[in-house]
Amino acid sequence: MAAPRQKRVVGWLNRSEWERVYHGLYSNEVRKQQQAIQRVAVWKNRMLHRLPVAVECTAALVEACLDHKAAVQKGPHLPNHTKFQHNFAMALIRFVNLMTENNQNKQYAQPVHILAEELAIPQWLVELRHESSHTSMPSLNLLKSGAKLALNWLKREYWEPQNLQDSSDSEDDTCDPIIEDKFKDLVYAFQQEQFKLLSEFKQPSKADKKELQSILDDLEKTALGQRNKAISWLCEEGYFISTSEQLDALGICVEDFITADNLDIPHELLKFWKPVLKRLHHLQMTVSLVQHLLGQVTDGSSLRNKLLTGWVFTIIMANSLQPDGVLYRTPCSLPWKEMLDMCIETPSKWMLMLIHVILEYLKPALTPRQVEQLLYLTLVYQRQQKQPFSSKVSEETGLLAVHNLGDIVGSTKTEEQEPGQLKEENSVWKLCTEPIDWAEIPIGVLPSQDFEYDYLQLPDDVTCEMSKEVNREESTTCDSVITENGLDWTVKEMQKIQEEISFF
Repeated sequence: MAAPRQKRVVGWLNRSEWERVYHGLYSNEVRKQQQAIQRVAVWKNRMLHRLPVAVECTAALVEACLDHKAAVQKGPHLPNHTKFQHNFAMALIRFVNLMTENNQNKQYAQPVHILAEELAIPQWLVELRHESSHTSMPSLNLLKSGAKLALNWLKREYWEPQNLQDSSDSEDDTCDPIIEDKFKDLVYAFQQEQFKLLSEFKQPSKADKKELQSILDDLEKTALGQRNKAISWLCEEGYFISTSEQLDALGICVEDFITADNLDIPHELLKFWKPVLKRLHHLQMTVSLVQHLLGQVTDGSSLRNKLLTGWVFTIIMANSLQPDGVLYRTPCSLPWKEMLDMCIETPSKWMLMLIHVILEYLKPALTPRQVEQLLYLTLVYQRQQKQPFSSKVSEETGLLAVHNLGDIVGSTKTEEQEPGQLKEENSVWKLCTEPIDWAEIPIGVLPSQDFEYDYLQLPDDVTCEMSKEVNREESTTCDSVITENGLDWTVKEMQKIQEEISFF
């Protein structure tokens, strides 16, 4: 069973849109390049600072090339030679700075030329960036050559590998079944040996301990060569995710464990798997383990979901070096923001508990207002109250008041209205009775629409309607249009505005 793909937020609608932009940016047609640049601008507005820097740099370099090409086509002499030098220089400076900044992960800041060498960025581009920033501006031909070289580097290092990687993601990863069988046999042997050692009342002998260590060593060697798959195999039911029969064998009451209002893993189960957890931590696989566990959680209340979230909670506590349950000697840095996003994407009873725990260790921490809004959303999911939203905490329950759709649709019509309750007859909300999966419908699009709005122009009748408001006293001197705001535009200007206005 392959590990689930990590979800991430992107600016493009689907794989096809990303490919159109990729081929458009590197196309020889100006129109396709301009459309690709405009689409990247849309992605940037959607994603803000989360747009991949390689995409942003590619669009900036292509735009600088297009501006220069358009000026050359108008005549042999450039009207503003310095302007195009600055455009190319700025695009190259941002390219070198942004690409090397992602590799600035050492304890002390590294020089740009060293980081560029690690990324195989030509040293000539680094020198060109330095001259553009600190010395005399390089010539336009030199900057054009640098932009071409940077575009080739981006295509080779980002676009083509990303294209091949995404194309292969749809195919199932293959692995030697012999390795999988060997790994599972080792896990089974560990379970048998560990259960024997824990069930005996006498002190385990040196031979028993040596046998267990030998199994763990073989497990570590096998996992080292198959990191992602080893975690996937380990988290299958019957291994790290215990069955009810296995829990009973360890003396754990399954019903008490599921109905407990906490995420604590029973001491007997933690002691059983503690050697494996330590080996995974030694191989720096704890982060991958947490991500895989959270990716497997569903919205149900099964034993599997309780174990998945419970193990994540245990790892969080172990990395916080709590004195009551030390599992690791040296903690690791957990991806708190990513973990929080995964909990929000799959809300359930135990995931909501994890959100409260993650908020305590989240770095950088959220603002008090963001924490309040996030906790309010968890209460909306739990439907604990039926009152309008209030940022104040109820003195009786200690919970935020929640107002949901049930207060609007299907509410009882009574003459005496309680405070905060809405009347159905005064509400603008209507209940949709058609079988529509609104989760699949994008915001701003109706279910019957099966096309995309790449741009939205003003209709042709706008100019006709506005032209009827022409001031007749000035019509002899200027054919103008007076808008509602009192602005005066000529008909030609209105036609130009209509042609230029578009929504990407």
